[in-house]
Amino acid sequence: MKIERLPELLRILRGVHLSPAAVLILLAIVVALGAFSQGVSRVKTNDSEEKKGLAAKETAGESRFSLKQERNSEREENVWEAGETLFGRVVRVDDGDTVWLESETGQNVRIRFQGIDAPEKGQDFGNRARQHLNSLVHEKKIRVKVDKTDQYGRIVGRIFLDSPSGSTDIEESMLRAGLAWHYSKFNNERNLAAAQKEARDQKCGLWSQKNPVPPWKWRWEQRNKNSEEKNSGKKEEFQIK
Repeated sequence: MKIERLPELLRILRGVHLSPAAVLILLAIVVALGAFSQGVSRVKTNDSEEKKGLAAKETAGESRFSLKQERNSEREENVWEAGETLFGRVVRVDDGDTVWLESETGQNVRIRFQGIDAPEKGQDFGNRARQHLNSLVHEKKIRVKVDKTDQYGRIVGRIFLDSPSGSTDIEESMLRAGLAWHYSKFNNERNLAAAQKEARDQKCGLWSQKNPVPPWKWRWEQRNKNSEEKNSGKKEEFQIK
């Protein structure tokens, strides 16, 4: 019973012969019932608000999950399978065997040449290899024959520059200039092997050196050197302590 109906109850009680004590008891019961009903109302309101809050959290969670799905889909679009062909414009040259391509769909994709391994930036002819590749392909449209997508998210493939006069094998061009090694571990194409032999016989580029170091060997030596330096540092630190 609501407190607002208390005057009406008092009018009814005037017509009933009850002792003063009984009237007081009835009034106490009415007040208690009113307080209880208000408490129940507050509980229902709080419960409703809590449900609204949970619903809002669920909606927000669904939105975040949807966003993650969209981001995953964007990443998956950069996964290309062997045998596919990718077209685009070269927007950046990292080194003698790696470029960034803007695809026809507007994606920026990192491309690692499959058939060659160019000198690293810290090696002799590393900068010249990057500069020469830059002169060949920067801001030009190329065709990539995809071999795979590697563990770093790069597309590994063979690179060609097409023009009305014909198609240029960019990796073969780098080999003929003596600015890359044939990556025979992953590629056994005869034209690439022949291009390297021609550059070596004519002592072009890196072949002008007496004992040029292959990039894969140089990387291995650098890793070992860094590992030895770290271990040496740990020994010195231990001795100082």
